[in-house]
Amino acid sequence: MASLVENWKKHLEQMGIDKNQIIKGTFVFSSIAALYISSIWGFCYVLSPTKYLVNTLKWNYLTKAYDNGMHKAKELRFLQKMPEQYRGRLTISFGEMLALKVLLAPVGLPLKVWLTVKVMQATDRW
Repeated sequence: MASLVENWKKHLEQMGIDKNQIIKGTFVFSSIAALYISSIWGFCYVLSPTKYLVNTLKWNYLTKAYDNGMHKAKELRFLQKMPEQYRGRLTISFGEMLALKVLLAPVGLPLKVWLTVKVMQATDRW
């Protein structure tokens, strides 16, 4: 294990990357990932794609499933302190965000890595 770590250290040194750049890159990547997730969640909260699908398709089963999900979301114990009008939308939009994140993963991860590299390049010039 120690030799593996030493090999990586040597490899990174040969590329001209020091530990401070790795720490900074990790922080930048984590910040971009947090912004990415929160923006997808906000998008889902504002536009409510599931509600749009239910209203557009008007399938009986889909409408019942959506209403059932909203009802269950409003009764979640850990959300009891939140006003009832927001409980359902917040929970449903979180589920929508998770689904959208999985669908966008082939694009999302390379985008986050690319943005991290660009931010690192831009901040190294300062």
